[in-house]
Order: sequence, then structure tokens, then C-alpha cells
Amino acid sequence: MVLSRSVTGVGCGAKPFFNARGLHTLPLQPAKIPAKTASRKRANTTFALFGGLGGGDLALLTTVNNIPHPDKVAKGGEDAWFISTPDSGGGGSLAVADGVGGYNKMGIDPGLYSRQLMRLALKEDQVQGAAVDPAGVLSWAQQGCNLPGAATVCVLQLAPKGRKLLAANLGDSGFLILRGGAIVLASEALQHYFDCPYQMSDLSRGRSETAEDAQMFEIEVKEGDVIVTASDGLFDNVFQDEIVKIVNSHVKSGGSRLAGLKTAAAELGEVAFRNSSDEQYESPFAVECFAEDKQLAAAQAKKLASLPGPFGRMAGSLAGSALGTLTCQLGGKPDDITVLVTEVVKASSSQAELKTAQEEAQEGLDKVTLILDKSLSEFQIKEAAKTIKPKKNPAKADGTYTTEQIDGMDKATLQNLLQQYGLPTSGKISTLKERLASAAGGK
Repeated sequence: MVLSRSVTGVGCGAKPFFNARGLHTLPLQPAKIPAKTASRKRANTTFALFGGLGGGDLALLTTVNNIPHPDKVAKGGEDAWFISTPDSGGGGSLAVADGVGGYNKMGIDPGLYSRQLMRLALKEDQVQGAAVDPAGVLSWAQQGCNLPGAATVCVLQLAPKGRKLLAANLGDSGFLILRGGAIVLASEALQHYFDCPYQMSDLSRGRSETAEDAQMFEIEVKEGDVIVTASDGLFDNVFQDEIVKIVNSHVKSGGSRLAGLKTAAAELGEVAFRNSSDEQYESPFAVECFAEDKQLAAAQAKKLASLPGPFGRMAGSLAGSALGTLTCQLGGKPDDITVLVTEVVKASSSQAELKTAQEEAQEGLDKVTLILDKSLSEFQIKEAAKTIKPKKNPAKADGTYTTEQIDGMDKATLQNLLQQYGLPTSGKISTLKERLASAAGGK
């Protein structure tokens, strides 16, 4: 395949179908959906698979690997996730959210929204107990996440003392399920158009997709099934057959199950990261870009050819190779990469590994919480800076900010406040802090 342009981006037993990214979907009947959703979006489809497996005390044993975009390491990237492993009785949940990078251009950290969304989603997951409802998790989290930004999101929950796995996927994060070393189901990327996925944001700030727009799944799982859930940093850079090969080489290689899951997650992340920076790699993202561009060009050429007279015939015959609106190139797509690898295990005989997995998940959550709390504090300070009223006599300022708050401000925030006080905005950041402390009280 010759690629010569460049990518910029904003039931069971049935024969599988694959799209350009190698995602495996199954042809099932769509569920009935509200007219308002059908009028502007694709059908919200419910998949029901693997019936008749009986009951079972199953649990989700999950581990995670996160690799931030090279330019976003300092802030921990923009992906977020949670893992909830049961203490006993089976069940379990996991989720991933990918902050929409376009908000960086507006001075907004997309990681702020994705992390807060996952924090709220975990709270709702814990409240639900046995009554699992991933759409409810998404809905509750969105209503409570009143921050700028947006995220794609995928949530999976296993009902305690049963086999039913419920999932909700919105956007181009997603999951696939392996049984006996082969894929039996993979979610489909939901996009408005190429590289513009469905995404969840604060409804008070404008129009947004909601849980009603997510693709829903009801799946009967069995012991030994493996689930790979990830942000698009994996799926844009690693084809499905390689994902399967990597998982099978580790999860079924003997030894502890948790160790196998960890090595699988580690290698998936490493391969995705390596491919993302390879400018000669024929990535899933590049393949899809060219496929989409070719379809656009064909549609435009057909439209031109329909014009009356010789101009239409000539334009249509020449336009096929010249038209198209995407700029595509060979290579991977640098991005945050988050991979969660899960094995469906027998809860009663896996308590030690489940406990270890939960402890490790909590350690990861604690780190993410520190990043989130710091980001929220910085955001609140910046929001306050937008509303502060200039004081005509800074020397008589009544102390708007504490010393601790001023110490946590970045240079842009300091300069903004000093400008409102009518004070100089040049100098080192330490000088700006001293100047603002004097004007605003700095108590």
C-alpha cells in the first residue's frame, strides 16, 4: 500500500465484520431508541451475547498500564480510569476516559475533566452495589462533572454472583473480549466523522452527548475470558490481531494470573507507544484516514460528474484522485495510552489475587487523586482571577488571596491579576508573587 499524504487530526457464531481499524463487530438487531436520538445520531444498539452459560460466582481481575503522551508526562497525561475489585462475592468494575485534546487550544487541561469524571463514576459504581448500571454511572458522573473539557468514556461492570457483564461505550475508547484465545466481541468506535468521536461534557456549557448516546452491551461471560479495555492510544496504533497475539502470549503462559495480566498490559502499552512514534508505520489510524479520504473523494467526484454538460463529465473523471478533505500520512498517532487487561476469574478461589489487584488499584488511584486535586486547585484560582475586581488603590487591598494560594499560581495567572491591579507584569515569577502578595494582602 502506497501512502503519500499526511494525518492531522482534530449474535454468537455469526461471521465477524471488520472496519478500517480492525475492530471486530457482530451484526445484531438494534434496540428501539428515542426519536430524538435517532434523528441526529446513529442507533444506540444493545448487544446481547453468550446466553445459556448458567450462574456463577465470577469476578473481574484487572490491572492497568498508562503511558502519557511524551509532551504531557509532567501533568500525567489526559487519560483517566478506575478499577473496582470486589472484596468477596464476585463482580467488579472498570472504566477508562480519554480527555479530548482539542481543549488544549483553549487553555483548558482535558485531563481535569476526564479525571473528575472517573472520580464521580467510581463513587456511583460503589453506591450501586449489585444493581449494576453503566449508563447510570455515566449519567450521574456527567451531571456532577461541572468543569470545562470533554472525554470519551467506556464503563464495564460485572454483576455480583452472576455472569452478566454490562458495558457502555461512548466515543473511540473501547474494549474487546477474548474467549479461548480468539475475539468474540469488540466495541465499535462512535464518531461524528473521522477523528471526531462522540464525547461527554458539562451539559450546562453547551450541547453534548450523554449516556443515551452510548452503545450498550449485555454479555454473558465465563471463567477464563479476557477483556482488553483501552483508550484510542492503543487502538489507533496496534491492530487487533497483534493485540490478541500479545495477550495470548502472556495471559496463558502459566504462573500467576495477575502477573500475566500485568505483562500483557505492559507489552501492549510499549508496542502502542513505539508504533505511535514510528513515522513509517502503517497504523490503524493512518489506514482509516486514507479509507475515509477515499470515500470522501469518490462522493465529491460523483457529485461533480452529475453536473450538466461537458464540464461535469470532465470534472468527475479527473476529481477522483484530487478530491478529499483529510490530510493523511503514513505513521502512528502519538497519544496518551491507557490499557486495562482483565481476566474473568472464580471469585471464591481468587481472593488473594483480587485483594492484591485492589490494593494496587488503590495506589494508582491515590496518585491520580493528588494530580486531580492539584489541577482543581489551579483551575479554581484561575477562575477566581477572571472575576476579581480591580482595586484603584492596591496599597489598601483587603487581602484577596492567601500566601499559599499565590505560591500555587503560575506566571500567566499572576500577570493577569497584576494587570487588574494596575501593577507591572514583567519580571521573574518570584518577583510577580511578591508584587501580588503586597497588593492583595497575601495573608
